Amino acid sequence: MTGIPGGHVVLTQVEDGVATVTLNRPQVINALSAEMVRIITDALLAWMRDPRVACVVLRGRGRGFCAGGDLQAGDVDADDFLRTEYALDALIAEYPKPVIALMHGLVLGGGVGLSGHAAVRVVTDSTRLGMPETRIGLCPDAGGSRLLGRAPGAVGVMKAMASATMSASEAIAFGFADVFVADLDALLVALGAGVREGRDPWTVIRDSGLVREPDPVSSPPWVEDVCGGGDAVEIVRRMEAGTPDAQELAARIREMSPFAVAVTVPLVRRAATLTLRETLQREYAVLSGLSARADTAEGIRARLVDRDVPRWLPARLEDVVPAEVDALLDSSRRPLDFHTITPPKETAR
Repeated sequence: MTGIPGGHVVLTQVEDGVATVTLNRPQVINALSAEMVRIITDALLAWMRDPRVACVVLRGRGRGFCAGGDLQAGDVDADDFLRTEYALDALIAEYPKPVIALMHGLVLGGGVGLSGHAAVRVVTDSTRLGMPETRIGLCPDAGGSRLLGRAPGAVGVMKAMASATMSASEAIAFGFADVFVADLDALLVALGAGVREGRDPWTVIRDSGLVREPDPVSSPPWVEDVCGGGDAVEIVRRMEAGTPDAQELAARIREMSPFAVAVTVPLVRRAATLTLRETLQREYAVLSGLSARADTAEGIRARLVDRDVPRWLPARLEDVVPAEVDALLDSSRRPLDFHTITPPKETAR
C-alpha cells in the first residue's frame, strides 16, 4: 500500500491495483477546498501512467461524499478556485483509467462535479444528491447544468429551479448515477480482488452480486407541461395555478434567488446539447457574473451564517429584467485552462 503526500484533508493510497482518493473533512461533509482540489489533481496526474493503477476510486469519510465547494473559505480567490475545480472535473471525465465514484450520503454542488462525470457512479441507500445553488444566488455548475439538462423531459429544469435533492433511485433514473449498491465496503473488497485478477472494474462491480435494482421512479404528471417551455416566471405561474404539489413547489422556488432562478432555466436547457468542456466554460462565465451580484453574498450570509431569510435583489421573479439574464448568459470569460493530457472527447454520458 502506498500513498501520495497531500496532508490530512485528502487521503490517497494504492492497493491491489486500486488507487483510492478519500475526502477527509467529515466535520464539514467534505466541503471542497482549494487544497483538496490541488491534492486530488496531483494524485490523478501521478496515477495516470502508473502501471500499478488499474482504476481510481473516489470516496468521502463521514456522512456524505461531498457537500460542495467550501463557500466560507474567505482566503481563497474564487476565480482561481473555479478554474482549478472545473479543470479537475474535466480531468475526471476524460481520465484514461476507470474512475469509480462512491456517492454515499450528501452529494451536492461541487460534489456532483467530482462524481457525476466519473466512468462508474455508485449510489447507496443514504444518497441525497442535488444542485442547491439557487438557494444562495448561484446556478448549477461543475457540469451540473449539463446533467440536469440531459435528464428525462423537463425534470432537470424543475430540480434546478427548486434546488431539490434526489434519492439514489432518482439519481439513476435522471442520469446522475449508474448503479445502486447497499454495501460500499464489500464492493471495495470485491473490486480489489477482481482487479488483482486482471478483470475489468466495471465487470467486477456488475458481477459482484452487490448491485441492487433501484426503486421505480416517476415524475409528477404535470412536470413536462409546466416546466417544458417558457421562462421562469411562466413556469412558476403555471405551478401556482396547478395541483397542490405544484403549488407547494412554486412556493419553494419563490424562496430562492429570483435572478439565479431566472438564469438557471435557460442555462440548463442550453447545456443539454453541449459537451462537458463547453458546459464548464459557460458555467464559469455565468457563475462569475452571478458571484459579482449582491445575491450571492446575501445568500451565503443568510443560508450558511446567520440562518435567516435572504433579502434578494430583485425580490420577485417578476422583477427580474430579461435583458440582464440574456446578457449574463451570453457573457464570456477568458478560456478555461483544461488539462490537455488526454485529447478532448465526448464521453458516453
